[in-house]
Amino acid sequence: MDDMILEIRHLSKSFGSHEVLRDIDFTVKKGDVTSIIGASGSGKSTLLRCINLLETPTSGEILYRGQNVTGPKVNAPQYRSHVGMVFQSFNLFNNMTVLENCMVGQTKVLKKDEKTAREIAMQFLAKVGMAPYINARPRQLSGGQKQRVALARTLVMKPRILLLDEPLSALDGVIKESIKDRIKTIAREYHLTTIIVTHDPEEALTLSDRVLIIDQGSISQYARPDEIVHQPRNDFVRKFILRQLEIKRGNIYALFGDRPQLAGEAV
Repeated sequence: MDDMILEIRHLSKSFGSHEVLRDIDFTVKKGDVTSIIGASGSGKSTLLRCINLLETPTSGEILYRGQNVTGPKVNAPQYRSHVGMVFQSFNLFNNMTVLENCMVGQTKVLKKDEKTAREIAMQFLAKVGMAPYINARPRQLSGGQKQRVALARTLVMKPRILLLDEPLSALDGVIKESIKDRIKTIAREYHLTTIIVTHDPEEALTLSDRVLIIDQGSISQYARPDEIVHQPRNDFVRKFILRQLEIKRGNIYALFGDRPQLAGEAV
């Protein structure tokens, strides 16, 4: 189908005798935001690395626009040029400024001239709210600012698929919501297929068109957020996803009492 940009077919991955992923099978539509969620050690980050061919699947296929990119005759670097990845540790170049970080890939890999690379870098740095910091170095930035620069650095390469590994895990609430909104806005504006690994059910359900839930290396459910909330497939989904949300809400009400009265509500 033309709107299917990525198809994962019966993918498995083992490290020695330890099977990390087992018979993973799902498709991603062009422009969709998909979250991969599961407990620690469930294989979600390994799946992301397999999609980017940083790990080689033990078996199965990864189809990009209908072509199997795990086949022996596939040009892996060419495929990776269409897939951008933002790592959990940011991986910014500490010896470069924010602007230089967002230009170097364009000039070295895409062979763009300095003027064009600067214009594109400034465009995306403005998109993520980092244009005022173009002369700063990574050590001078907060965690949230580094995350936004890492996102801009990936976007300037014009990927067709964006992979994000725990992009919000180290951020506080206000900054987390800000970056979450920017990710959603950018994905919609550029019709950018985005796959996000997270351990937070709230992030997955509020960010995504579809959510892939992994339990011990296998798919537990793959569905729209509303389907997961109203039609959880099994006990793991109910306990891991819905129970966590109930606990969060319960903890807040336990600390502060019943639901607060909203402005304008009758007493």
